[in-house]
Amino acid sequence: MFEEFKNLTLGKAIDVDGNWGPQCVDLFNYFNDLYNNGERINCLPSRYAYSIAENKANNGILKNFNETQVNNMIEGTVVIYGKCKFAPNGHVCFFIKDNGDGTYQALQQNAGNRRFVTIDNNPYSGIIGAFIPKQIQEEFNRKLEEERKAQEVQVQPEPTPVVNPLQVGVRVRTIGTGNASSYGDKGTASRGYEGTISRIIEDRAYPYCVNDNEGPIGWYKAEDLQVL
Repeated sequence: MFEEFKNLTLGKAIDVDGNWGPQCVDLFNYFNDLYNNGERINCLPSRYAYSIAENKANNGILKNFNETQVNNMIEGTVVIYGKCKFAPNGHVCFFIKDNGDGTYQALQQNAGNRRFVTIDNNPYSGIIGAFIPKQIQEEFNRKLEEERKAQEVQVQPEPTPVVNPLQVGVRVRTIGTGNASSYGDKGTASRGYEGTISRIIEDRAYPYCVNDNEGPIGWYKAEDLQVL
């Protein structure tokens, strides 16, 4: 939203009320015309920009803006100056970003008597109010939430391969009936015996050959064996 507003206004002369030519407040209320259903904020009682902050309880700014601290401003925050060295009669502009040197980048009009919209570096000294448009705050919060969710998405670890415990040399008990042949075409092999897996032929009907001390007991399926 703010990027759109910046592109619409930069370098333009904005005069929404037809009084006194393009003033800083005209840029602020042009934003309200575009994004807050034309609900402009007046500068009463002083008729200067600083009254936007000083008269916040009565002028309606808190309907569409959230008041914030200077150190919590985000792009698109409306910044109000009181009477100060930088702005003898007060000033209103939009915060873009901090410069890291005690100044910030601002979108503003009528700065340095330039009657059009510019981007300049402003001081923090003299600020008496900061108000984030609620739509911009919602957009900002949504992006934060999307970033948070993206950070939570982690690559799922590769599943640990299941190792078949039935290997040659493993001691087992025959708990099911096997067969005298790995093909399953001979007589049955007894259950209830303990022995050691001596041979495995994976593609057979009864893949596991179990021996005890006296020799082969028989061939068994996996479900017929209990590892000891």
